[in-house]
Amino acid sequence: MALTQSRDAAGRPAGTVRIVSFRSAGEKFILPVLADLRRNFPEIRLDITFDDEVTDPVAGGFDIAVRIGEVIGQDMVAVPLGGELRQIAVASPDYIARHGVPKTPRDLLSHDCICWRWPGQQHPFPWEFYEDGRWFSISPPAGIVVNDRRAVLQLATQGAGIAFCIEDTVLHLIEAGNLVPLLLEWSRPFPGFFLSYSQQRHMPAANRVVIDAIRAECP
Repeated sequence: MALTQSRDAAGRPAGTVRIVSFRSAGEKFILPVLADLRRNFPEIRLDITFDDEVTDPVAGGFDIAVRIGEVIGQDMVAVPLGGELRQIAVASPDYIARHGVPKTPRDLLSHDCICWRWPGQQHPFPWEFYEDGRWFSISPPAGIVVNDRRAVLQLATQGAGIAFCIEDTVLHLIEAGNLVPLLLEWSRPFPGFFLSYSQQRHMPAANRVVIDAIRAECP
């Protein structure tokens, strides 16, 4: 770990806890607990990195990571946070008026699409759909590729193309009429975010306090 955890003279948890999290998960699960953590445990210093790049958190010196399950190492303890997620295709009403609605995922091959690329990766993330009891992937033609999910949403609302997003992050835009969900019958939920940390025989007290705080606030 980056720094040795300790207890102060009064026996309270103390030291630095380093956390790395995907941006959307950090906003949902980590930011809401920080103020109370600082008020209740001022001896704990919180060092937080929001980054969508997939790296080894232990090698990076992090104590706690929040990621989706498919990128968590098998040697890590993984605790689910917030239930399942679903990815859906969305487009603006303006785009649909100009280009029509794709009837099946394969129709995306003839549409303008806005694709997201994992930071640090060369190729865009494939779009995954579900049919007849199995998952399959589509790699649509990408007129625009970005490595930031917020940029994808902004471009989609501007009518630049069809985007593929986690449903929770676009519900407010759908409800406001800025985006229209597409191909929902091919979209299925999958295991969502997990709080993960390395297996330790004696976990530092500060780590345990932070882990318990995140889990207690999890919906």
